[in-house]
Amino acid sequence: MNTAFSIQNKSKDISDMEDLHKFLQKFEQTSSPEEQEKYLDAIISLISDRNKDDEEDIPQAIMKSHFMSKLFPCLQETALHTSLTAKSAQLIAELAKTESLRVPLVKMSVVSPLLNLLTASVASPAVATQACRALGNICFDNDEGRAAVNEGGGMAALLSLLQRYISSTEDGACKLRVIACGFILNLTNECETLQEQAVKAGVLGLLDQCLHQHPDDEDLVNMAMASIISIADSEMGRKQVCETGILDTLLEVVEREETGASLCQVLEQLNSLAENVETMRNRLAEGSLPSHLVRIIQFNSGKGSQDREECVKLSSDLLLSLLVGDGSMEKLYGGGEGMVFKQCVQWLEAKSDSLKVLGALAVGNFARSDAHCKQLVDVGIVEALLSGLAAGDGAEPSFTLQHAVLSSLRNLAIPASNKARLLEAGVMRAVLELKHTEVMAVVFKLLGVLRMLTDGQEAAALALGQDHDFLVCLVDWCAVEEHAGVKGEAVRLLASMIKNSKSSQVMRNIVREEGLPHLVSMATSEHLVMQNEALIALTLVASTIPGDAAVSLKEADLVGTVSGLVKNKSAPAELLCNVLTLVRSLSTAAPPTASPSLPCSLLVCAGLMPDVLNNLRQDLVTSGLLEHLRWMSGEHSNQGVKDAATSTLAVLEEELNR
Repeated sequence: MNTAFSIQNKSKDISDMEDLHKFLQKFEQTSSPEEQEKYLDAIISLISDRNKDDEEDIPQAIMKSHFMSKLFPCLQETALHTSLTAKSAQLIAELAKTESLRVPLVKMSVVSPLLNLLTASVASPAVATQACRALGNICFDNDEGRAAVNEGGGMAALLSLLQRYISSTEDGACKLRVIACGFILNLTNECETLQEQAVKAGVLGLLDQCLHQHPDDEDLVNMAMASIISIADSEMGRKQVCETGILDTLLEVVEREETGASLCQVLEQLNSLAENVETMRNRLAEGSLPSHLVRIIQFNSGKGSQDREECVKLSSDLLLSLLVGDGSMEKLYGGGEGMVFKQCVQWLEAKSDSLKVLGALAVGNFARSDAHCKQLVDVGIVEALLSGLAAGDGAEPSFTLQHAVLSSLRNLAIPASNKARLLEAGVMRAVLELKHTEVMAVVFKLLGVLRMLTDGQEAAALALGQDHDFLVCLVDWCAVEEHAGVKGEAVRLLASMIKNSKSSQVMRNIVREEGLPHLVSMATSEHLVMQNEALIALTLVASTIPGDAAVSLKEADLVGTVSGLVKNKSAPAELLCNVLTLVRSLSTAAPPTASPSLPCSLLVCAGLMPDVLNNLRQDLVTSGLLEHLRWMSGEHSNQGVKDAATSTLAVLEEELNR
């Protein structure tokens, strides 16, 4: 069967090529415009059939023949043979669908005669349409084609043509408008120079007219919108869209539509503007757009259609974009009485997970000030959020929803006044239920919530540090290389538990689970805040349970880390002071009495720990620190660092003289 099919296709290929050569020859042999047009129709039909199979043999054969030189005279339109001229331009448009032929067509100098057809006094809509098609196809993803069109005055000719037919009711004018807008798109797409040139030439005003005068022409609206999106890629284009009436036209589409491709394009454009321009977010939030977005989301949600789901997504994205700006967020919050705010809260209890996600993400954006966070907790938002963390009735959990809820809970947990209230509401218990998830994005947010909850909360930090199962997970996350965010948050939470619990038992638990090496590693982080957090936690460990931690710290090469930080003359003063505090803590720590809680696998017992601790101290002395401390105590520009270096130097010299 396969062999027969292959033979049949090969036979058709041979037949098509034979037909092509026959049509080309016939075209060259006749001088009758009617006959020439007939053969052009046949050739175009062959190309179109081959385009469906992504074949290039027919177009390539045409380009290599003498036929093209015979075609050029047909591009010189006269009032008597407009149909032949249109067919000639159509043939070039079909050839330009083949990517490999676009540059050769430019080099063959077809651009100039095609541009002439746009400005010819006798140009008909049919001729202009095919000339636009040909030039637009040549410009598609082809900088050489765009340059040739631009150098030939194509932008002015194209916009003049669109202006001429923008209100025309002549036969073919409707299609011409669509094709002209497509030409604008291909000419300007991803080319900022031409985008700005088009803006200066008034392209946005013409596209606005298209939308206003022909709102029911879906093809035109879609193509005009695509062109506007392309133009607005440039800074000048975005500014013009924001400052001219075209924005009002876009908003009118949102106001009158509930679904559909045109609405999606407008929403996509507004999303782009809202993402890049703060003043645009404020302007959009002031009008009726937010309420219409809510209406569109409600109308399309849960309908199952792909188009409707796209409307929901784009509307949701735009609504969230408005909430990113502080000014626009405050407008929509309305002191807790805003319609959009209230609707977002209601979505937290919707049946649809997508609406719950939107509600949770919106709440997270509203929770960007202490005042808002307090008010949100007052109105019971925490309980509504927690209901989205666990799946009910045996259903699979929505990781997207969990991620969104955790994001909001983290923001709500930032104000000091909210922490105890969230703990009382059971947030930490609910979050810990997710500790065995394998979704790293959820883990990242989970760790962020817990870190906020332990900040300044001794009891919470103590409880977390005594949860063996969680500690095992936490230390594992400290080593997750494939997700830097999880790794960073996990080690920061370790440091927070040590700092806020101030518990020797929590510290020993972390040592037992081999968490200290991760803190040593974090001391060399590229982020200063993380370095300082690690150094403070290590200092607390060194001053509280020095013997228990000695082996782990030595194996993690704490001395090498400390030495490297001290020797860095460009290190910030705050960092150096914290490093030197850690050095003094290690140097003055009292020997331990016993530590039966630690396993033999760490090679730590009461008899060995003093030796390991003494070795650590000797390592500090012999690491070359003394020379740098002497320099810092006399030459460093920061007085705090000088004082810290002087006191640390005294401690180490005393150790050296023992």
